[in-house]
Amino acid sequence: MVGAGASGKSTQDWHEVWKNSQESKDVQTELARIKNDMSQQQSKASEGKHSEFAMPFTAQLKEVTVRVFREHHHDQHKNIRLTIT
Repeated sequence: MVGAGASGKSTQDWHEVWKNSQESKDVQTELARIKNDMSQQQSKASEGKHSEFAMPFTAQLKEVTVRVFREHHHDQHKNIRLTIT
């Protein structure tokens, strides 16, 4: 049991108090409603082509590869200048 203050003593198990409260039940009901609403929205959205990602893997791979080569090319010239001076 968790208590407040320096002594840390409590006569109630606050976890059990919360689990048995009406507010806890209301929160669980609201969460279930939100989950249900979101799953219905996703099923409507997935009628067309649905993907977890905004871009296909091949497009992502191309963008990341170009970015890495640009960074390497930039750093390569920077490192050469540092060694010459």
